[in-house]
Amino acid sequence: MDSGHSHSETSVSQNKGNQIPAEDIESTIDIALENIKKGKETGDMGLVMNEGILKLRAVNESSPDNLRAIYHLGMLSIESGQLEKAKKRFEKLVSLQPENEEYLKILNQIRSQTE
Repeated sequence: MDSGHSHSETSVSQNKGNQIPAEDIESTIDIALENIKKGKETGDMGLVMNEGILKLRAVNESSPDNLRAIYHLGMLSIESGQLEKAKKRFEKLVSLQPENEEYLKILNQIRSQTE
C-alpha cells in the first residue's frame, strides 16, 4: 500500500515540474514569439510548433490569465483557421480586460465569421 502512496506523490511532483516559474513567464513568451517568427521566416514549422506554440501553451497552463500568452495563442488560432478556439481565447481576454477595445474588436470580427 505504501508504494502506491509514494507513486501518487511522485506524479504530483512531476506535474509541478511542468510549471513555469512566475519570474520566467515573460521571457518564455518572448522566446516563444521569437521562435515562431524565425520558424515562419525559414519555413521551419517544427520550430514554430515545438519551440513556439507549445511554449505559449505551457505558459497558458502555468499562468492561465496571462494576457500576452492568450492573445498570441488567439492570433495563431485565427491564422490557422481555428476560429472556435480563437473565439474562446478572445472571450477570455475580454472577460479579463473588458475595457480593451482591440480585444473586443477582434472578438467581434471572429464572431461575424463564425455565426
